[in-house]
Formats: sequence, structure tokens, C-alpha cells
Amino acid sequence: MLVEESIPHDCEIYLSVTLNRGNGTFEIISSNSGGLEVESLSTPIIKLIPPEGMNAELAESIAMRLGLEGFAKENLKSVLVSLE
Repeated sequence: MLVEESIPHDCEIYLSVTLNRGNGTFEIISSNSGGLEVESLSTPIIKLIPPEGMNAELAESIAMRLGLEGFAKENLKSVLVSLE
């Protein structure tokens, strides 16, 4: 269980980096809604992370599909490209 202080916000996204054991690659699963069984939602965004790692183009694609703009978009892109 994770309990955190509530912070006023305009939107909430789900973001997960997981290992796809079938092909041995990492993938990002993201959605504008989420939580339990987010993979079964009709709108998750699932992107394979290339073997060389996350890049700016893939981060931009995910941020755009989530409908993020401005600071939120740039912040997410910064987090994603810093993943190792």
C-alpha cells in the first residue's frame, strides 16, 4: 500500500516500465487512467523501449498520445529520457 499526501492536480496518468519476458525487452505502459489491470483498458499506450534505450522521439510520442502540453509534457519527456 502506498499512501501519499494529496496534492491538487488537473490530470493523473499511469506510467509503468516493465520487462516483456516474451521478447526480453522493456516496455512502457501508460494511460490517462489506470491502476489495477491497466493493461486491459481500451486506451493504454504500450511502447517497446529499443535496446539502445529511451530516446527523445519515443518520449515525445508518449507525451503526445497522453495529451500532455506545456510543462507537463516537457517534464514527462525529461523523466522518460533519463531512464536507464
